[in-house]
Amino acid sequence: MNMCCRYYVPGEMSEFLILKYLDKINEKPKNGEIYPSDLSLVIYGSGGISVTGMKWGFSTRNGVVFNARGETYEEKYLFAPHALKRCAAVCSEYYEWKNKIKYAVRPEDKIPLFLAGIYRQIPGNGYEFTIITLPPVGEIADLHDRMPLAVTNDAAEAWLSGKDIQYVYNAVPKLYYEKA
Repeated sequence: MNMCCRYYVPGEMSEFLILKYLDKINEKPKNGEIYPSDLSLVIYGSGGISVTGMKWGFSTRNGVVFNARGETYEEKYLFAPHALKRCAAVCSEYYEWKNKIKYAVRPEDKIPLFLAGIYRQIPGNGYEFTIITLPPVGEIADLHDRMPLAVTNDAAEAWLSGKDIQYVYNAVPKLYYEKA
């Protein structure tokens, strides 16, 4: 199973952000468990933060690429043209699998998470985004050899405003996991 191929957006979180910040869009982002290709709640922009729905994953001829390695995304042909178009998917937890068992990963204090990513516009078809991954921090290393760049408010704003990836990576909160 590929890493971070699902995450969860509670309805109340989505409704709050939609009512308070959502740009005009034609389709409402999905609540609940989010899969690649779903329309998801995403923040983007530096300074003036906007919220909208974006499809999770860059479409290619061979399928959907929903994660990008943080160490190389700025150099890869699929991601390099979009490396400065930063975004963050809003969620409460993300999922990993180990030995076919699903685990929920979340911050200890259960505050909202933002999964750092990059996005691109598809002419006539909205936006797509992919999540940045890096080596795991803390006990998450026992679960998987990669993790999404999962951050909280201040680090999400730093990501969107162009801070370097190492700065944001150093701000990953303490995460724990349990069977989902």
